Amino acid sequence: MKIIIFICDATFIRYFDRIIRKILSDDSKELLLLTRTREWMELLQEKYPEAMVGIGYHPDIIDRFTPDILLAGQIWWWDIEPVLKHARNLNIPILHFEHGALLSISAYILEKEENYLDYRSNLALCSHVAVWGDRPKEVWVSYGVSHEKFLITGAPHLDYLYELKSRPKINVYEKLGIAKKKILFVYTVVTGQNEKFDRYCLDLLPHIEHFVANHPEYQLVIKPHPSEMLWYDRMKYQTAPETIVIAHHTEDCRWENVKRVDVDEIVYNSDVVIGMSSSSMFTPIILNVPFIHFEMDDCLSHDVASFGKKCHYNISDPSGIGQVILEAVGNVDYDSSDMARHLNYNNDGRATKRIVNAIEQIVAEKRKGRFFYTTIEEEFLENIRRYPFLPYPVKSLIEYYIKEDNMAEAEKWLAEYCRKFNDPTPLLRKMALHCYENKNDKPTTLKYLVLYNKYQPLPPELMHIYKQSLFESEIRSIYAI
Repeated sequence: MKIIIFICDATFIRYFDRIIRKILSDDSKELLLLTRTREWMELLQEKYPEAMVGIGYHPDIIDRFTPDILLAGQIWWWDIEPVLKHARNLNIPILHFEHGALLSISAYILEKEENYLDYRSNLALCSHVAVWGDRPKEVWVSYGVSHEKFLITGAPHLDYLYELKSRPKINVYEKLGIAKKKILFVYTVVTGQNEKFDRYCLDLLPHIEHFVANHPEYQLVIKPHPSEMLWYDRMKYQTAPETIVIAHHTEDCRWENVKRVDVDEIVYNSDVVIGMSSSSMFTPIILNVPFIHFEMDDCLSHDVASFGKKCHYNISDPSGIGQVILEAVGNVDYDSSDMARHLNYNNDGRATKRIVNAIEQIVAEKRKGRFFYTTIEEEFLENIRRYPFLPYPVKSLIEYYIKEDNMAEAEKWLAEYCRKFNDPTPLLRKMALHCYENKNDKPTTLKYLVLYNKYQPLPPELMHIYKQSLFESEIRSIYAI
């Protein structure tokens, strides 16, 4: 059995490490780790010397290695799509492992929150999707993704937490370089991707540090989001000198004065953990460490707060964080095991075994002649038939037509979308940018921007494109705003 696993960054070494090691221990399997840069190739060769490692996401790797299955986690970045499309054409199954874990049902997502549009549409490239628990499957189906695609496996990188739970708690103070204190652990989500996340997090941290300054029995430990450590030269929030900033041993991080530790071990030995709507919250919930969810004023955050209200504390006013910390630390009856079962399948630490078993079963079906794919277009059309009251399958179909440069069909379905649903401006933005950047079609660009302006004023980026297109167009009077 031949398997290709795509390793795009350090997150996926962490996600797939146990799967890689289990496959490498089986002589009946050949494994190729495919990565995107020479630096990453050398890193993988050092970490997994017995594995084959390739560099570059080129479709011809499929013809040369002839895999039975592909395992991927980031299907919308790093130009991986041509490889996946070639595999589809050869009926090679693609198992996508969910990147993070969605927590919010789409009915609660505002139309203007389009963070997952590309992600939803790219799931159609895959034959199977492995999700962490029954909750994430419910979320994806509510987005209009075919339920037949999903395998509920749990998250293999969380299997370690169950081994950790079986051990007695240890003295982590030496590893942190501090005297014995109560540990207040905070996950931050400042990435520059979501202005609201950044603002709320940066508003919350001063209140936490103020609490710690007035309660010297506490030690504040901050774990920044991996993207923040990768993309920025320094932490966006200037911490107090006493605050400790940590990272996993394998994480990409350019910052100085960051302690490399077993982050999960620190969480397990913490007295309370604070975070936002993120898959990082799974770790304290599985480890049964009191978790305080900072609730933002958006639908996703409200849904998470409602879903887990019996399993974690919710707070929306940062000035009240001190009282909630004291309440959480003093709660000896705290029990988050029920929520853990929904978020990480069965709460049992067997995800690695389930995913490897799923790989074997899928390949067995392939060898029996199963055909895994319809066309991507037909998959979206089928989901529109199944979920006529959801906007997301229609959005995914329009996104597909934009990528295929079939603007006539994109316009046809945009009209259908506008007839049934709300604000189409995210789609109009994509259509305008496609015509402007890829086709140099100024009149059509103007047409989409004028329609966008009927729903809301053009933002600066689109206004610049509008003015440039208008200046270069010979029929400018038709498109005046």
